[in-house]
Amino acid sequence: CDRLIARAQRSDRQVLVGHHMRHHRQAIHGRAVIASGSLGEIELLRSLWSHPLRLTRDLPAWREQRATGGGSFIEEGVHLYDLWRFLGGCDVEEVHAYS
Repeated sequence: CDRLIARAQRSDRQVLVGHHMRHHRQAIHGRAVIASGSLGEIELLRSLWSHPLRLTRDLPAWREQRATGGGSFIEEGVHLYDLWRFLGGCDVEEVHAYS
């Protein structure tokens, strides 16, 4: 992230990171609840992401294979990781995932 910011500052281009879940009303509310301290210290987040795109059989072959840039952790996981950072206001220390 620091490299992206540094490179953007040296450029005449605009840079945008499109993590759309930060703008969802429930995510914004969840962040406020967590920040209020009413839940105590957050030790664990468990997430499930599902949508019907993977049920479509006309996806390009690369999207089905991790080695070529596809797969749920690469394509979708980044949005969950960013959501966790947004909710907690800090970096994620450890991730355990199953696919």
